[in-house]
Amino acid sequence: MLGLIWRSFGQSFRRESQVRRASLFALVASILVGVGLIAVATVTRDGTPTAQVLLGGAAIVAVLLAALIGDLGHAADPLDERALALAGQRPSQAAVGAFGAALLSPRALVWWLTGLAMAVVLRPDAVGLLGGLAIALTLMSVDRIGTSIGRALAERRIGREVRAVLGYAVLLLIPPTAFTLAFLPWQTVLADLDAPVAAALHSIPPAAGVLAEFAGSPWRSVAIGLAGALLAAVIAMVNGARTGRRAMRYFSPGGVSRLGIQRTALGSPVRMIAWRIAAAWLRDGRYAVILVTVFLLPLILLVPLAIGGVPREWLVLLPMPLFGFMLGWSLHNDLAYDSTAVWLHVTSGMRGASDRLGRALPTLILGTIVIVLGGLMTAVFAADWKYALAAGSVALALLWVSAGGSSLMSVLAPYPVAQPDESPFTQPVRSWGGAVVAHPVAGLIEIALCIPVIWLAVTALREGSTNLLWGAFAAAVALGVAVFAIGVAIGGRVFERRGTRIMQFAQMN
Repeated sequence: MLGLIWRSFGQSFRRESQVRRASLFALVASILVGVGLIAVATVTRDGTPTAQVLLGGAAIVAVLLAALIGDLGHAADPLDERALALAGQRPSQAAVGAFGAALLSPRALVWWLTGLAMAVVLRPDAVGLLGGLAIALTLMSVDRIGTSIGRALAERRIGREVRAVLGYAVLLLIPPTAFTLAFLPWQTVLADLDAPVAAALHSIPPAAGVLAEFAGSPWRSVAIGLAGALLAAVIAMVNGARTGRRAMRYFSPGGVSRLGIQRTALGSPVRMIAWRIAAAWLRDGRYAVILVTVFLLPLILLVPLAIGGVPREWLVLLPMPLFGFMLGWSLHNDLAYDSTAVWLHVTSGMRGASDRLGRALPTLILGTIVIVLGGLMTAVFAADWKYALAAGSVALALLWVSAGGSSLMSVLAPYPVAQPDESPFTQPVRSWGGAVVAHPVAGLIEIALCIPVIWLAVTALREGSTNLLWGAFAAAVALGVAVFAIGVAIGGRVFERRGTRIMQFAQMN
């Protein structure tokens, strides 16, 4: 099996190899992770509590990245326990053999060299070598676990969707992190918490081994690190054996069609459309560009305001309302993005309200969840729950009102966009016509409808009135639901009446 690994690795770099890109990515990414971890160890050798937090955190991040590398590079890995089991080996024997051979694979050598370099940099003695062994074995084992996860996702054909969800989750962490680093006194907080956090990291396996140099009991930290590494190795082998047994028992009959999660939507056009639009968010690059813009633009807009001297307590209030409005307003051209399927809605006689509601549901669910989480972050940043309730109320009103307005405007004034197989950054050379004015004006009207909620929230904060604050929340819910219901109802009627024009637009776009 060891010869198989290296022959496969060498052949993967041939020009005609189908796994060339995956193999190159996995190797380069593992080298970058290893070099980054060594660099952090080099600059944190002073052993201060802050340095220990940075080094321990870097070790944990490196382990997570190793799992991601294994997931994304699984196609280039020849040690598949399923194939070994089908070739006649017992599943347990196949799992142990594959794991043992993987200890000398190209990526494993990168992890071993990383552990050795960590030992040389931090503590070139027995404790340091064992700590380096612990982090290297952990990285290699987690890499194998990630490879197994990647194979499982590929087998179920949901790899792209799961990775998109993880990508959006990471993207959601960028705005609060950047806001904290730019506008909040995080250095003071870190100085107060670095000692207890560093002490806690000495008991966490991925970090304990590399922090043994700075521990009161180095051998205890090394033991924790080695225990975590051995546990990861056992998990990798047990999972490999399970995969091998499953391959011997499970077979997929040909001609079977699986509806997946859309089985829950049978008989409901609203749920079916909602699931399809949610899947498009995870698969279509055009939707990805919209979501990335919606997540990051509110943070970017804060930069000139901060430079202009806007107080921090008011800056905290702005991201969530901006996010709510932009996410709801992004629906204003949903027909154009779904032009390849909208003709089914028209020709099947589907009620217009079902089409409008189904398209808006994913946006409302995602937006409401993010606003609730963002409200909690606002409360942390402002150290006052009133700021969270005020910002959340305005954001909910803007989200639901703009979604209702967009449910109508997307039927009245759709404009051409890039095709599904084209770059999302391209734009057709056809004229937008009146849509270039209609949609911005509609957005301003939607903001104007939310002025009562905005006024109540701002007044409540200035006067410190809890009653006004809850009044703003009640007004936001009532106004948002009312405008959204009206937008869906009117938009549905317009959708039914303009069926022929919608078909023409879908054919031209």
